[in-house]
Parts: sequence; structure tokens; C-alpha cells
Amino acid sequence: MKTAIRLLVGSSAAMMLLLAFGVIPAIGAVAGSVTLDKPFITTPGGTLKVTLNDKDLDVALNISDGPNLASTVNDVNQDAVPERAFAGTDEDLNNIVDDYQYVIDTNGQFRSKANVALGVALGPDNFLTVRVSSFPILDSNGDGIVNSADVTVTNADGTTVSTHAKVYTLANFEGLVTLQALVAPTAAQTNVDLNGNAGLGDAGDGRSFKLVYKAAKITNENVKVISSADTIGFSLAVRETAAATGVYEATFKTGSGTDPNSAFTEDFQTGIVDTNLDGRVDATDKVDINGDGDTTDTSLLGGLHESFYGADLNGDADQTDVLTTGTYNEVTLTIDLDGDGATTSTAVAARLFEAKYNRDLNGDGDKTDALTAFPASLFPQWANRPTISTVSGSIITISYSDGDPAGTRTGSATVETTKPVVVVTSPLHKSATQNTQ
Repeated sequence: MKTAIRLLVGSSAAMMLLLAFGVIPAIGAVAGSVTLDKPFITTPGGTLKVTLNDKDLDVALNISDGPNLASTVNDVNQDAVPERAFAGTDEDLNNIVDDYQYVIDTNGQFRSKANVALGVALGPDNFLTVRVSSFPILDSNGDGIVNSADVTVTNADGTTVSTHAKVYTLANFEGLVTLQALVAPTAAQTNVDLNGNAGLGDAGDGRSFKLVYKAAKITNENVKVISSADTIGFSLAVRETAAATGVYEATFKTGSGTDPNSAFTEDFQTGIVDTNLDGRVDATDKVDINGDGDTTDTSLLGGLHESFYGADLNGDADQTDVLTTGTYNEVTLTIDLDGDGATTSTAVAARLFEAKYNRDLNGDGDKTDALTAFPASLFPQWANRPTISTVSGSIITISYSDGDPAGTRTGSATVETTKPVVVVTSPLHKSATQNTQ
């Protein structure tokens, strides 16, 4: 006799069961929305927060984790040896890489490359658990479930499937991947050619494999900000609140004029700007713009900072000015103002020169610009916010072009000169609130 057992559960419970087994159910397109955190705002100086909500934007991204020595280590198995190193703000970068430092010994066991001679196994046996840089891990092969088949171990090229290790099991929500060693070296070898260059024990071995998979990542989207006082406005980048939420936020201010740019802050780390272009954002990206010996200033103009150059550039007998207008002569000053390595320019504009600081100070991926301000509207976490022009009675409108279902979603707020006042009045007599029945 064949017996069929049917389990009936509510929709919420069913979803939890599906997620527990790594099943990602298909969901139809849902219209997005864009809102402001208050229906009115005072001007000048008021601040509004934009919230974009669109789960259709929450899509899996292809990720290749591989060798790169970075700043933060993660000792998964608590043996005081890092199995992985990655940038502390890895979710903000397009190039996410992990550094898996291991070798496979003559017994087919994973070991730290530095501890091969010490006989310290990372195991147990021929297994090693690492945490990937972005998680939850998602379905990459389209079979509707998430399991070991959705993460591939490759050589350093990120393409060739490794013959030395495979994924044994994984915990997709925690980002934990357990690897199994497949091939052990011969007794005469102390290492395995993991990077596929036919050399055993070379510099590439021990940090040479990549994990290729799909995962949710924090991303940015864009909305349009306009007002009845400025119908052109500007594009505002909004940032996802966490991976896989589909909710994006950013703020902007109101004022007497529109300015998508802002003053500089020296804390580029919090603003998520990779100033030294090393592929990650950390404390080394902070910049002492005004040369005062710290990186704590929060509102600096884009121009020539005399304190940075250690010179009186405008001839007023001090070294404290920030010059934002006019031109200056390198020949008479004998100072390389623009960072081109020479002192031959006779009319250098008052700008903040990236070449002089050897930093990318506007987040566009190069160190060649001459700047007067920072493009704040492009960086949702930048402390100094962009401004939209408003006057009393203006309507501020936020719009977002939704791709599926197609349409423009909008939100709005009214500008007031003063905050509305609510007055609560009491009845003239207590009997006014009594029930006579």
C-alpha cells in the first residue's frame, strides 16, 4: 500500500520552510515606491530622507572570491591563523576578493601555508571551512535550491575548475563553505600547485583558489530630486540599507539655491571613497586636506590650503588662508601647486589638486582632477549633503523610473517657512465630555 502524507502550513510558515532548505521561490514583479520621511519641510537648512522600496532591484550578483591580501582577517576555525582576509567594507566595492591561505599536506589535510612545517592542521582531516565575503549565497545554477553545486572552486584564473578541492557543504545564510581536499601531494612535496602554473611551493601556492558564486550585495540606485523652484534639480544616489532588502535611502537639504555638491570632509572612509585606489575602503583613505596634522575636519573648501603647502600663497603675511579664487604663479612662489612635478606654471587656478595629494578626492577612479567641491549627490553616505533650491510654498518632488512594471514613482513634500503649530483646546466645561444617558 502506498501512503501519501500531506502537510498543510500557512503561507508564512511555508516560506520559512522553503528558505530553510535553500529554495528561492520565484516572485513576480512588484511596483516600487519612493517616499519622503515628512510631508513638510522648513527652508533653508531642512533635511529630507528619501526611501526607495523596490524588491525587483534585489538581484543576485556574480561574485568571484580569490587571492588578495587585505586588511581584515577572519579566523573561522579559531586556530589563530586567518583562513580569509578581506576589506572591511567589501560590500561597497565591485571587486570583492578573499584570500584563502592554505596548502594540502601529504596526508590530504588543509594546513596554513605558514604552519606546514609545524604540523598544525586546519582540519579536521581533509576539510576546511571558510566564510565567503558576500552572503547569503544564492542559487547560481537556476535549479531553485541553494546547495554545494552553487559554489565552484576554481584555480586563480577564476575559470578553471580546481582538481585539488571541492565544495563539500555550505550554510548559505551564514556564508560558510566547507571545502574537501581531493588530491594530496607525494611524500617528497610540501605543497600543491594550487595556482595552476606548474610550480610547487611557489609564491602563488597557498593563496591561489577562488570561489565563484552568486550573492546579494549592497548596491546604490538613483532618484531624481526637483522642486517648483528648480525643475531641473539633480540625480541623487540612494544606498541599500542592507544586502537583499530592496530598500534604499539617502538624505538631501533645502536651501536658497541648488547644489548637488558639498564641502569636503577628511573622513573619506565613512563617506565610502577609495581615495588611494587600493580596491578597498578603510582608514588609509582618510586625507589631511588642510595639512593641520589630523583627518577630523568636516567642512573644507576646495581650493589651495596655505597650511597644507606651508606657505603664504597670497602675500598677506600668514599661512592660514584657503584660496578659492584667482590664479597663482608657481615660478615666483617656487612651489609645485598643482602636483605636476614642476614649478613652471604661471597661472594655477585655486583648486584642490588630486595630483598634489596623490589621492582620488572625488571618487571617480583617478587622481587627476582639480576640484572646487565634492559630488555629494553621488555618495549616499557622504556627511555633507546636496541641496535643492526651495522657497516658501515650493513642492519638492522625488521621482524614480521603475523598470518592472514600467512607470514613474513619485513622492513629494511641501516647503514651509515655519513648522505647523498644533493647538489642543479643552472643553469649556467638563459636562461637554459627559454622557448624559
